[in-house]
Amino acid sequence: MVRIIKKPEEIFGEFTKDHQTALGDNLESIILYGSGASGDYVPGRSNLNFLIVLKKVDLSQLRLCAPLIRKWGKRGVAIPIFLTRQDINSSTDVFSIEFLEIKENHTVVYGEDAVKDLPINIKNLRLQCEREIRGQLIRLRGAFLEAFYSQKQMEDLARRSLTSFLPILRNLFRLLKMKMPSRREEIVEATVEKFSLNREVFSRLLALKKGQLKLKKLEMEALMEDYLEEIQKLAGAIDRLKV
Repeated sequence: MVRIIKKPEEIFGEFTKDHQTALGDNLESIILYGSGASGDYVPGRSNLNFLIVLKKVDLSQLRLCAPLIRKWGKRGVAIPIFLTRQDINSSTDVFSIEFLEIKENHTVVYGEDAVKDLPINIKNLRLQCEREIRGQLIRLRGAFLEAFYSQKQMEDLARRSLTSFLPILRNLFRLLKMKMPSRREEIVEATVEKFSLNREVFSRLLALKKGQLKLKKLEMEALMEDYLEEIQKLAGAIDRLKV
């Protein structure tokens, strides 16, 4: 039986030892980010996300991590991101949202803090926010059609989709030079308030994500349709945003 991870820190020791064994001196840092670092982790529902910083990327050595990915994946750990410091420093302009999120919400599990002093230029942040929102919307429409005949797949889609939007929503408040919320509920509430979205739609999505809401098939379809409409409204609002 797979043991559910109740708190992220309970696996830090074993997770670190596994990767020290596989990567040896090439391992520089292990950094937890995402819901496990922000306080939004829900046992049995949330994934744990790790950034593993290497001195160099050696594919022959990375193969030794394949069994670890399988082992920890069974317990809800997402496939780690393997990067060197040079990879990180040269990617901040392309992935400013992602690295800003990691920089502001992370826990150093092993080694040095490779992101604490990371310089990130946010001049293209509005464009990236709009691009990400519209890209997510396009993918969400396709995934909705793919999941149409399965209520379980549709529920899983709603949970995953809301999670993928959260970093983008947080960074909208950075653009507006407003106080940036950190918890999931605060982010959603602030976005609904600022952009005049349908509060009921997002409240139901949050309840569904936390396992507090059960819907019938037709109710789930209606919620997803309303959700897609609200994301379309949000994309339009970002396009008109003056920063």
